[in-house]
Amino acid sequence: HELTHHFQDILTAEHGFVRKPDPEAVTYLIHRHQMALDETIMIGDRELDVLAGHRAGIATCLINERTNETVATYTVPTPEQLHERLLT
Repeated sequence: HELTHHFQDILTAEHGFVRKPDPEAVTYLIHRHQMALDETIMIGDRELDVLAGHRAGIATCLINERTNETVATYTVPTPEQLHERLLT
């Protein structure tokens, strides 16, 4: 979806952080890149993704067609709509 240029870092299970919804990996990235909490967003397609961001104290966006029960700050049903939200 041509979004990779928006990212500075990507973490996977191989990095050894506690699994989501624990916010350890999110907090690590926030500190590593000196990110302002009020300018940072966690984007995911599962509730445990947005729970990790929520627990780290940042905004969150859930990409999922079923968005009726979530802690996410924003919800979009498709990645295309995420692209639109990020650029508006």
